[in-house]
Amino acid sequence: MSLADLLRKFDPSRSLPYKNRILATSCESTNDLGKLIARSSRDPKASTEPWLLVALEQTKGKGRLGNDWHSPAGGIYVSIVLPAFPTEDILSLPLLTGVGICQSLETMISAPCKLKWPNDVLVGGEKIAGVLIETVARSKDFCHVVIGFGVNYGLAPESARYPTTSIALKSADPPSLPAAARSLVSAVSDELTRSDDLRYAVESLKRLSIHTVGDHLTCRTTDGSVMGRFIGFDSRGFLRLEYDHSELIVSSAELVSPGGETRG
Repeated sequence: MSLADLLRKFDPSRSLPYKNRILATSCESTNDLGKLIARSSRDPKASTEPWLLVALEQTKGKGRLGNDWHSPAGGIYVSIVLPAFPTEDILSLPLLTGVGICQSLETMISAPCKLKWPNDVLVGGEKIAGVLIETVARSKDFCHVVIGFGVNYGLAPESARYPTTSIALKSADPPSLPAAARSLVSAVSDELTRSDDLRYAVESLKRLSIHTVGDHLTCRTTDGSVMGRFIGFDSRGFLRLEYDHSELIVSSAELVSPGGETRG
C-alpha cells in the first residue's frame, strides 16, 4: 500500500481519535518516534495534545525486556503518545490497551481473544498482538507515556519462541487493513479514557486472562527466572505466584514455559 493510499483510506472524516497524527508505510519504530516527540517537550507537566502514530512496517520493532518484535510489511503498528500523564495511573495502561485490542479483534474474528500477562493478546493460544508501554521525562507526579502495540494483520510472522496468527488467518471475511487499524485505535482510545480506574482495568484483565489458578508459570525477569503456581492478580494487576510455600508478587516479567520457550 502506497503512502497516498494510506492517507486516503485513513480519511480523517472517519473519526480517528487524536488530532495529531503521523501515518507511515514504514518506520524504524513507532515507539522510538513517539519518544522523540515526547522529548521535544522537556517539561513533563506541559499540557499538549496526544499524538497518534501508525505504520504498516517497522524495521527495528521491539518488545519488552529488549526483545526484538518482528514487524513485517502488512501489519498494524501503533503508538499513542500521552503527554503530561499522571504517574499514578500508569499501571492501568497496559491492561486497558490489551482490553481494547481484544474488544476490537472480537468484532473481526470468530474466536475469543485472551490476555497473556503482562502484554500479549492470544487467539486460540497463538499470539496475534503485543503491547509495549514506555515513559519519557518522568517526574514524581507526571510523565510522557508512549503506548505501543502491534497487531498481525496478514501473514503471521514466524517465531521460534511461540506460535503466531493474524486477523486474516482467523477471519473468514477480514476487514481492510485501514478499517482494522481504525477499529483497533478507536477501541484502545476508548479504553484509555478509564485510565484513572485501576480497579476496572484489573477486573477486565481477570475476565480476559488466559491464566487459570493452578497453572505452573515460569517468569523471566532482569534478575533471573522463577517458577511458581499461579494464584491470581493483585489489586495493581501484578502476578501472584505460590513460590516456595509463600506468595510472590511479580510486577514485571516475561512468562516462559518450564522448558524455557515463550508461551504464545
